[in-house]
Amino acid sequence: MTKIVFIHRGGPIMASYRYRAEIPTQELRKVNGYQVEINGGEADIVIFSKPMSEDVELAKSVKAQGCRVIVDIGDDHLAHQIVGPIYKAMIDVADTLVTPTKEMAERLYRVSGKSAVIIPDPYEYPLGPPHAVGKNLLWFGREQNLKDLKPWKNALMGWDLTIVTGPSPREGCLHWSHENMLFALGQANIVILPTRAGHEYKSCNRLLNAVRAGCFVVASPHPAYEEFRTMLWVGQLKTGLQWAMAFPDDLNGLVAQAQGYVEANYSPAKVAGQWAQLIG
Repeated sequence: MTKIVFIHRGGPIMASYRYRAEIPTQELRKVNGYQVEINGGEADIVIFSKPMSEDVELAKSVKAQGCRVIVDIGDDHLAHQIVGPIYKAMIDVADTLVTPTKEMAERLYRVSGKSAVIIPDPYEYPLGPPHAVGKNLLWFGREQNLKDLKPWKNALMGWDLTIVTGPSPREGCLHWSHENMLFALGQANIVILPTRAGHEYKSCNRLLNAVRAGCFVVASPHPAYEEFRTMLWVGQLKTGLQWAMAFPDDLNGLVAQAQGYVEANYSPAKVAGQWAQLIG
């Protein structure tokens, strides 16, 4: 029986904890008789997700004891004054590198010369019927990314905008929680996903969850969104909102098509299968 431990020092409020540790742990327990835990227990393989400073010595220690060390890096902090040296030390210790996107894999290779295995984020929320027709607009994400909305303030006039954010409460916004996300996605017709330069390495997990819930997505261009171009709007946001308003009869069918694609490629079970293939 292979024993696997994921190490992630955040908690469920952090998306990376849920997508890169909690959900894989739950799903891998159903595969190959694996024994899988988070942040404790005996291990043959230790997977460090979103590594922090205290993980460097731990990674060296468990490797010296014969464990295989997998390091999962999802954020491009490689040039960060504090985090960068931590990531580079973990890359040096790693037997295998993992990352959720092709863009991030390329960045890791440019810095380290090491190739990374790409394992995407899975979807998180339950399937809902398509309900994309209407003027209820939703943006959700961490509060430091609220600035992404500012350039589009005028384009959003005439829409009923809801914002879900955290971890700190924000006036006029729903505070992030699993329950509030389910509520907001159930009420929304369209989810908007503006992007900004420098974040091309990010995954498409917000898009996945919006689609699962039954919402149409209007997103700015982004490498992780390109595969959805035939099913959702990926382009200029204002034009996308205008298009959605002009062609409401098309929206639910496109959402249903996208839901099928997401299920085939990003289900927790599908993603766990990729982890299992890596683990062996």
